[in-house]
Amino acid sequence: KATLRKERKRAEKRALLESDPAADTIAPAKRQKKQQHEVVDTTLILDCGFDELMTENEIVSMASQLTRCYADNRKAERQFKIEVTSFGGRLKQRFEGPLNKTHKHWKGITFSDEPYTPDENTVYLTADSDTTLHELKEGEKYVIGGIVDRNRYKNLCRDKAEKEGIRTGSLPIGDYIKMASRKVLTTNQVVEIMVGWLQHGDWEKAFLEVIPKRKGGVVKKDE
Repeated sequence: KATLRKERKRAEKRALLESDPAADTIAPAKRQKKQQHEVVDTTLILDCGFDELMTENEIVSMASQLTRCYADNRKAERQFKIEVTSFGGRLKQRFEGPLNKTHKHWKGITFSDEPYTPDENTVYLTADSDTTLHELKEGEKYVIGGIVDRNRYKNLCRDKAEKEGIRTGSLPIGDYIKMASRKVLTTNQVVEIMVGWLQHGDWEKAFLEVIPKRKGGVVKKDE
């Protein structure tokens, strides 16, 4: 049967060449190239040093948010380097246990039990900062607090950064979007917005992809 199929294909090719001599010059279809990803020289540090401040349900939510952070960055054409620091306690136990250590197979991300080491290129992102970031710079490290607290702890990340002598900054959400409530975002929302900005350099578009109008985000120029 295999021989018959080969002979039939050869016969079909001969018939095609007889009807169209140029057919022999048609190049075979090329395989679609696998999407190429660019990893920029900018690091997102997910600071998970708040384990004792969260409830069990909040730990579960934080684990889900870390998974979203990884997935959103990993699928993007331009990607950040990601470091998860102070990775311990119940959060680590959840990944090691119920989540079956899936994080050990993740690529482009590192996990460390140790806290991050700040330097002159480190900026702690917090909605309470007096400094607004209008762009993300190569070579800098942006720290994002890995905590779910339902807004119980006021100025937590800002106070930590000031104690450690780290610069702080906030995303320019107030410049583009009018929120229905206080502009505090979840960890994965912050990462998703930053990944969005990295793709097209447009804060307004990045914000609206994460905070659509139906969720309370209103573009200021549309007011």
